[in-house]
Amino acid sequence: MGDPASPYEQLMGVFPKQSAHAIPVCYRSLLSDPNSEIIDFYPTNFHIDINGARFAWMGVTLLPFIDRHRLVAAMRKADRGGEALSEHEKDLNKPGQVYVFFHSKESRSGLVQALAQVKGKDIELKACFERSDAISGTVRATKAHVASFGQKLSKPYVKLELPEIAESQVYSLPFRQTSYKLHVTRLLENAVLPAREVEDFELATINRRAFNGERAIKMLERILGFEANVSNIQRGGYYQNNRGGA
Repeated sequence: MGDPASPYEQLMGVFPKQSAHAIPVCYRSLLSDPNSEIIDFYPTNFHIDINGARFAWMGVTLLPFIDRHRLVAAMRKADRGGEALSEHEKDLNKPGQVYVFFHSKESRSGLVQALAQVKGKDIELKACFERSDAISGTVRATKAHVASFGQKLSKPYVKLELPEIAESQVYSLPFRQTSYKLHVTRLLENAVLPAREVEDFELATINRRAFNGERAIKMLERILGFEANVSNIQRGGYYQNNRGGA
């Protein structure tokens, strides 16, 4: 999968120009300027595939796929390598520290048992499913984080109607997910693909709950290169009732 896209890249990949107010100013023209080098990512006119659907809102919006390399290149040019972003905007675009929270009563967890023995030390512990930890990765147990265990916790906002916790029994520790090698999806060597087949009974019954099953049949006809007699196809009871049938 590679590295995840930054928050601004993700927003630029899904927002229409009407939502440009939610991204930094330096990127906004990329969504609406006719001369933008990625203006084709944000079409104002597009088709909706309603094949098999009765209403337009049930259809699939046919939008172009986002080329991440083009998107990132255009964004780097627009923000001048980050110089056009404020410090606050830069902070919003950074991945933060991931924390894991778990209760001390998780007695089956090997991670909890290990933490009880390393108080006062800075150490990294491995969490794994085999030891009933429910997660897999590295937990960094520092003196500061472990010291908060058993302490009084005050509510973060005065206006919140929450009681204070006299003695916290929850661990809150930095967590780093296990890294894996890049997975490549491909067929095994010498794999033999079966012939594409559609059985007669798959075309002989329409039971698509009023979603215009005939259109699906017509699509299969075009793909397979033959014509089925749709008028003689057996329909399910629900379909008949909603079409005025018996």
